[in-house]
Formats: sequence, structure tokens, C-alpha cells
Amino acid sequence: LDAVFPAGTTPVSNSATLTSVEVPSVPSNPVTTNVTAAPDLSISKVLTSQTNRTIDLTNTAAVNSTEDPTGKTTSIGTLGVVKGNDLLYTISFANNGSANATNVTVVDTLPTGSAFVSASAGGTFDPIAKTVTWNVGTVVANGGSGLVTLSVRVGE
Repeated sequence: LDAVFPAGTTPVSNSATLTSVEVPSVPSNPVTTNVTAAPDLSISKVLTSQTNRTIDLTNTAAVNSTEDPTGKTTSIGTLGVVKGNDLLYTISFANNGSANATNVTVVDTLPTGSAFVSASAGGTFDPIAKTVTWNVGTVVANGGSGLVTLSVRVGE
């Protein structure tokens, strides 16, 4: 089946009918198969700009949905960076599952010692939690994907 099903279990029934000119139609017994579908979210984070002096800086991002509230997390560890420079992170997400993922959010926690500069695609910064949140909406099944970017300044 190539159809996208809602998350959970959906019964799919099928029957056949044999017909001929000489005899009346003969129906088969119906066969019901339970199809289980679920989103399968993934997330990847890449530092797309970097400089050359080491400061301990860890950055984490997570993606989750209504169907998968615990989501997936990715992290980048110690990086070589220079105080005062901007870093640009690209965060990619995908749904390789058999059901759409709805109410998808991507949340990035800013690294300690950095300051928010900007976020693409309507990402909103929470200065108290030091997070950026993107309300992605629905990521379709079978390979739906997207990306967002985040810029931070080091040593602020």
C-alpha cells in the first residue's frame, strides 16, 4: 500500500466478486488487515560556519510531534570558535515513517556563553529558557523534510 494512513492502527478491508454471464455474481469472503502507521522523525545539526580558537561550546536541538512527544535529539560538542564571531547552525529534520507527523516543533537550546542573533523560518527566541522554537506544523510521511537555521554569537 502506498497510501498515507493516520498514526495508529487502521483496518483495511478487501473483497472480490466473481461474475459471469451464466451464473449470478459470487462474492468472496472479506479480508481485513490492520495497518499500523507511525511517524519516524529524525534530526541532524551541522555547524555551517566555524573559526579556529577553541572554546567549550555544546549545542543541542530536538524535534518532536503530537504522535512522538519525546522526539529525537542531536548535539554538537566542543567546537573551535573565536569570541565575538557568529556561528551558523543548519538543523535538518525528516519524517521517514508511514504516517504524517503533526504539530512538529524543533527546539534548539543555545550553548552557554553564546547570544541569539537570528533564526530562519519564524523561529522564536525565549530569552529566559535560552531556546529557539520553530513551529513546523505537519511533516508528511515517507520522506517529508525541511531545514531551519540559527545564528549565535560566541562569548556574549
